[in-house]
Amino acid sequence: MNAARQLRAERSSVLALLAVATVLSTILLGRLPVGNLINLAVTGLLGAAVIFAIVVLRRSVWGSIELFMVLAWLAWSLIPSVFAVDQELALIKAIQMLIVVFLAFSIMQVQVWQGPTRLFLWAYVIAMCASYIVTFTPLQDVIAQSYEGLKTQHNAGGTERVAGTLGIATKFGVAATLAQSLVLVLLAIRRTTTAERVVGFIAFLILSMAVINSGTRTAMVGSVFLLLGSVWVFGLWRPKALLKVVAWAVVAALVGGGLLYTVKDIPEVQERYYQVVEGGKLQNRMMDFVGMLTKDDDEGAVERSGESLRDRMGLALAAWDTANDSPFGVGLDNFGLIAGVYAHSNYMELLATTGFPGLVLYYLAYLMLTIKAFKLWRRVPHMAQPKALLLGIGVLALMDIQNVSYYFKSVWLYLAILIGATEICRRQVVAALQQQQQPVGNDTRNAQPTLNHA
Repeated sequence: MNAARQLRAERSSVLALLAVATVLSTILLGRLPVGNLINLAVTGLLGAAVIFAIVVLRRSVWGSIELFMVLAWLAWSLIPSVFAVDQELALIKAIQMLIVVFLAFSIMQVQVWQGPTRLFLWAYVIAMCASYIVTFTPLQDVIAQSYEGLKTQHNAGGTERVAGTLGIATKFGVAATLAQSLVLVLLAIRRTTTAERVVGFIAFLILSMAVINSGTRTAMVGSVFLLLGSVWVFGLWRPKALLKVVAWAVVAALVGGGLLYTVKDIPEVQERYYQVVEGGKLQNRMMDFVGMLTKDDDEGAVERSGESLRDRMGLALAAWDTANDSPFGVGLDNFGLIAGVYAHSNYMELLATTGFPGLVLYYLAYLMLTIKAFKLWRRVPHMAQPKALLLGIGVLALMDIQNVSYYFKSVWLYLAILIGATEICRRQVVAALQQQQQPVGNDTRNAQPTLNHA
């Protein structure tokens, strides 16, 4: 099929609406008491609609090599899970992962069917911004009841964080950082309007506050990584590009500042300000982090921080020893039975639970996506979008160093949207090249595709 026709051949408003609703419900309702039930219902509707479109309407199925590698990893993980100490725990996790992967497939398939669109990128970004803004409303009291007594993931023993009101702080901070990455992808698309760019800058600022409020150091490192990477993506060493960004940032700051001024007297806002700034918890947490990087025996910092670098290194060594004893893994979710807590690193958790083969299979999906985006960048080096996609893959890999993410729905939604956006960008490049090669007698060997990206 011609690439230009392929971009617009199978759009469906109903499928797009279901996919966006799934993204919004997964992120916004996941922290409510009945949120998971609603998410299952919405995901089920989307999955049924996608299957109906494939089987009855004969829509084409896009075979993503990245998703194939994930399915291969999931199939492999069943082997150690069958022989795990707690087989029930491992198999339940495998079933949960199968549902999550099907969710990712459905989102990705609809996104590719829709062709050039910014809809799914915006859905994720807006959902994350809204889920943070909700914490300033009375609805937060309902959410907080679901997390009463839960300070960190898997009861990891960490101290109370600033983001205790955000539920699982690490999960929220990582998702906010990933949403920041999608904002950069949106800003890199040429057809993004000026109004969208202003909204994008405001969203980036809101997400930055969410990252800080989460108290998640890994997420903060990721945000800094994105800021530094944006210099490369947008060529900010060029005065003209830098002035554009400064102008948009000023407009966003004025709009955002005006909104903040209107809500500054709301009690929930004042309470959150106290938690973040005057309460000192965030400051202590960051100072402890710096202290542990510069001092070997600061026991006070270790005690205050709870999740010290020393503890994480010990977990990494325990995961390595587990992998050496069981090279094929001990089964999904079973490392916690050995160490008493999860590995605090996606790499080490996967190594311990699915072994060396499982670790390779899982991250082959990242590698394949990186190669695809890198080829796009080399093919059209003047485009910002492939570079933004590469940055998005990089920040996800960075988050995985000190965060277990393989079962986070928010991470899989992000990865599905990123894979879909990369494939759509590839098709756009191919379509533009085909269009340029149509005139007879023109020398197009050195032509660069001129794209109006959606």
